[in-house]
Amino acid sequence: METNYLYGKKYVALGDSFTEGDFKSYFDENGLEGRQSPNVYDAELKMCKTYPWHIGKRNGMEVINMAKCGGTMTYMPEIGSNGNERSLSTLYKEVPLDADYITICIGINDSHKKAPLGSPASDDVSTFCGAWNVVLRHLVTNLPYAKIGIIVTNGCVSPAYPDMTRRMARRWGIPYLDLEEDYRVPVMNRVSGRPEMCDEARRLRNKAFIVSETNGHPNLRAHEYLSTAVENFMRSL
Repeated sequence: METNYLYGKKYVALGDSFTEGDFKSYFDENGLEGRQSPNVYDAELKMCKTYPWHIGKRNGMEVINMAKCGGTMTYMPEIGSNGNERSLSTLYKEVPLDADYITICIGINDSHKKAPLGSPASDDVSTFCGAWNVVLRHLVTNLPYAKIGIIVTNGCVSPAYPDMTRRMARRWGIPYLDLEEDYRVPVMNRVSGRPEMCDEARRLRNKAFIVSETNGHPNLRAHEYLSTAVENFMRSL
């Protein structure tokens, strides 16, 4: 008899708007925009129907989506206290200690705000590397049996941030799913890696998977599409 190892487990998703969901300028058949639409927002679970929601629904999981729109890995005092409330380097201690699965997909906003990369051995949370070290050390120390997976994000304006994300994953012995460079992962919106991919394919995929011409975030179909890749990755942890 086949066993579903995800069934009934507690899944915590960490990240930015590509995980929390930004659906501004999406309008449903009744004219409701974004989170006002039941197509987008699950009022009972109090979360958008992004890839963690789909994974949880398919597998009877308890999902805690801690991702924050505008979220960074790096602690950045220059963007103000409200911004730092969206920094994973200040939120990481709120991860429930009984979490069974944790995914981390972050780095877009760090790249946009040009957060310092820092040294791979640093513990300075005002740098990208230092924040990764502090967050991962906490998770590995305090949740030693949780299945942790890093999702190397698409959408960064500089390849230095996904490159460093891969390096930090290897440094801490944590598996990663590479949305930028792994040709086995479906392409959706805002992929800048994969040099052998033609520009026409990039344009067509981006057009199909963005919310609107004025909102380049993943649309509902993109999250449904991505959820199967992330779910299969989680099953491998």
